[in-house]
Amino acid sequence: MLFSLTASTLLRDLVTTMQDALIVVGGVALTTHLIFKKNEPSNVAVGLALTLSTPLVLSIVLHKAFSSYVTAILLISAVFHGVLGTSILLYRLSPFHPLAKYPGPLLCKVGKIFFYLKAKDGQQYHYINSLHHQYGDIVRIGPNDLSIADAAAIVPVMGPAGLPRGPEIQSRQLYPAVKSLIGTRDTIQHHHRRKPWTRAFNSTALKEYAPLISHRANQLVELITAESKEKSVDLSSWFGRFTYDVMSDVIYGGGPSMLQDGDKSGNIQVIAEGLTQGSIYEHLPWLAYYAKKLPGKVNDSLLGLRKLGLGLAAGRQQRGSKTKDLFYYLNNEDLPNAEPTPAPLLVSEGVLATVAGSDTTSSTLTTEVDHFYPPEVDALDSKYYKDIPLIDAVINETLRLWPAVASGSIRLVPHGSGGKMVDKYFIPEGTHVRVHSYTVQRDPRNFSPSPEKWWPDRWLIAEGHQTSSYSSESSKSFTHNTAAFVPFSFGPANCVGKPLAIMEMRMIIAYLMQKVEMSFDESWDPSEYAGNLREEQVLLRGSLKVLAKLR
Repeated sequence: MLFSLTASTLLRDLVTTMQDALIVVGGVALTTHLIFKKNEPSNVAVGLALTLSTPLVLSIVLHKAFSSYVTAILLISAVFHGVLGTSILLYRLSPFHPLAKYPGPLLCKVGKIFFYLKAKDGQQYHYINSLHHQYGDIVRIGPNDLSIADAAAIVPVMGPAGLPRGPEIQSRQLYPAVKSLIGTRDTIQHHHRRKPWTRAFNSTALKEYAPLISHRANQLVELITAESKEKSVDLSSWFGRFTYDVMSDVIYGGGPSMLQDGDKSGNIQVIAEGLTQGSIYEHLPWLAYYAKKLPGKVNDSLLGLRKLGLGLAAGRQQRGSKTKDLFYYLNNEDLPNAEPTPAPLLVSEGVLATVAGSDTTSSTLTTEVDHFYPPEVDALDSKYYKDIPLIDAVINETLRLWPAVASGSIRLVPHGSGGKMVDKYFIPEGTHVRVHSYTVQRDPRNFSPSPEKWWPDRWLIAEGHQTSSYSSESSKSFTHNTAAFVPFSFGPANCVGKPLAIMEMRMIIAYLMQKVEMSFDESWDPSEYAGNLREEQVLLRGSLKVLAKLR
């Protein structure tokens, strides 16, 4: 305190001209840039003090060099922020920046706001894909952000010795006090937290969930065929309600039937709007620190999503176990001698499960499924799926073209690590990096021929179920690199719910194909479907109009 007062007095006595005062202000602004560049202070008070309070303090100390306090405040604030902004701009564009050698749009190098403006309409995956086609396998998409479209980067970025998740996972949720599994960045803690999730999705647990999915599948078929007698049905909407009900049954042991009663409470819309608002803070994570402090309706959508998850989780916690649902395992109820999971942590995991159990699966289900399942076989009996590789081929090909997380998960090269070699690329510490799944899985170096075409035969050919002479595509060179196929992410932080998602898709595809004849509504253009897909953390689907009748 005494030092600060002495320095202020000395500065006031030494600086007597406006020119000298503004030079001092410029020096302080450059020092502020260095502080932000090295420490990236996340505390709101510290950030405001450095950017807003500093010019005011300087105005008080140096006011004698100006004609009035008002003049001092105006000029010092203008010079401070002008020098600070210019310094940041020049550094990000300079050859001294750690990512200077990597190509990318000029405005993306300047700041993430430009990237957000390109991505805010849900077209992030298309934009990054276009950048890779323009600049190559590695592109700078932000001041400290890289996207890689080289399959060789998958293991070093996401594998066992890969990189931890970036802070964007937490910023999407306004940095909650209790983090969910996916928001846990410490690899040791993540491994510990993942154990009950792994038990919840092993083969024994999946057998418990199968009857729940069967019940909802029967409901879905009855309802869409009944509605289609009068008009075409939006299969996308029905799948959304179906997956929400499956999520309620499997995760929370039951709840209101959205298939039967519709979305009266608007929960599906709450999920979509919450994901959309969370995407803002994915691109501008520093903004989340400030936004969470704002009152009113600024974050209504995001808080509504969290409130929904909290309500479902809290309700299940109060009811206790009626079935062996996901919470049965998350609360360690399958381990008699284990301590129950603390309530705040259990509820936080429920928020994650609410999102992961709904939109990610339904986006994959709504696809062209024009194959058959033998009518004499129970289509909901999973033991026969291994004998019908066409079902998995349909699922895999759809996931290849439309992975639920199309732009891949963001990873961070830890500060103090010295950087990391990712294949042939050196990634400096402090860099956010992603492997762009959408581009990698459509790359002709990994899948050909016709990497942009929906062609399930490629999986049958690769696995020996079918010879290449079966298809006209066989006249072209055949490439099938399954190491580049990562729709559920990869490594220790991959999607823990993959077994359930695959089982759910197999069952509903087989059952629909056995029980229902479907065709597109003549008034609806199928080509519109892909164009209406939006990436808001996960792919959100558009309308899918079909006519359906029982076989």
